[in-house]
Amino acid sequence: MARSSKIPSALIGRPAPATALPPLEGLVNEGAQVPGLDPSVFKGKVSVVNVWASWCVPCHDEAPLLTELAKDKRCRWSASTTGRARQRRRFLGRYGNPFGVVGVDGNGRASIEMGVYGVPETFVVGHEGTVVYKLVGPVTPENVDSVLKTEIRRR
Repeated sequence: MARSSKIPSALIGRPAPATALPPLEGLVNEGAQVPGLDPSVFKGKVSVVNVWASWCVPCHDEAPLLTELAKDKRCRWSASTTGRARQRRRFLGRYGNPFGVVGVDGNGRASIEMGVYGVPETFVVGHEGTVVYKLVGPVTPENVDSVLKTEIRRR
């Protein structure tokens, strides 16, 4: 049985959860610590929040595509992640870090507030700070044009 990649979310059309997440310690970009996920990033520009884990095989599969998509500066890529810091840094080092901010969801609270079923999951947050789309499963070449880029163009 094929897994549906679009699962309804109670958050669609509602404000993104306002849970701040601390940064991933030791993750630097151009000599500066990459910031954690602060709810203020959701205002004024389309944001894409990707929930992933270093042990997740589909997360490894989508990582190169996310790195390529991050070159499009029309949206901000954010991450919420679980697991040990060393493994997370190794994961991002292996594929490149597409995320402008990386928030660590150490106790899983933010994932629960966003209604995460598992990893990977991706949320598109519109420029007004409301969740406009949820994708369960990896971002792939087959779904990125019809889902994420469509939502980004709507801004």
